[in-house]
Amino acid sequence: MILLGCACFAYYFAIAVSSRRWNTTFSTFWAAAGIIFLVLERLWRHMPQGLQSLFAVAAVSFTASVCVVEWKIIRAMSAKEPKQLDWLVVLGAQVRGAKVTDSLRRRLDRAILYYRSHPQTKIIVSGGQGNDEEISEAEAMAQYLKSADVPECSIWLEDRSASTFENLLNSKKIIGEYQKAEIGIVTNNFHIYRALRLAKNLGYQNVYGIAASTKPIVLPNYMIREFFAEGKRILCKR
Repeated sequence: MILLGCACFAYYFAIAVSSRRWNTTFSTFWAAAGIIFLVLERLWRHMPQGLQSLFAVAAVSFTASVCVVEWKIIRAMSAKEPKQLDWLVVLGAQVRGAKVTDSLRRRLDRAILYYRSHPQTKIIVSGGQGNDEEISEAEAMAQYLKSADVPECSIWLEDRSASTFENLLNSKKIIGEYQKAEIGIVTNNFHIYRALRLAKNLGYQNVYGIAASTKPIVLPNYMIREFFAEGKRILCKR
């Protein structure tokens, strides 16, 4: 447990140094996990054997659940790209001021790459405006696409969403009567599985994942976050 605790702390500091922030998305989970492991190590020797067994069963069950979900996420990440899509839905992510962040830039670059070989594809950029954002995520995304020579006539803005569920729900309204069209959801690779599950729950029919890359240092962080997010999706249906 000491080794696990130290590993969690080391990873937390690695994320902090890489991002130059102490509280990037979900990163404090690793600091908390480190504390929990170190506390458990001190308490373990004083626990009754029955309680130790209970903790062991819980740990094995939790680890098994994580492995199953992560396997599904990895499978979705590596799915083959469809040959021709009618629509791309690019899911929003945080904007700092009016500038796209690294995760969002990777999504947009992936959409641009697909569009350049499939110029008939229409692109929906989906994301509302947060309290600390100068413009909506959709507007920032549209500006980025236009700067890469994607014509304005190929871009649709959906600027009211505050979650992945709302991204997909509101984008579906834009697609409207073309629900049987071939639709690609563009997001970072770790996010593909949950995005596709939400899309299918919302009635998307011919829907595929278009996986953008993720900064390697934060990929494990987001993979674990997706485990908890997937649990929320199952419980809350959104």
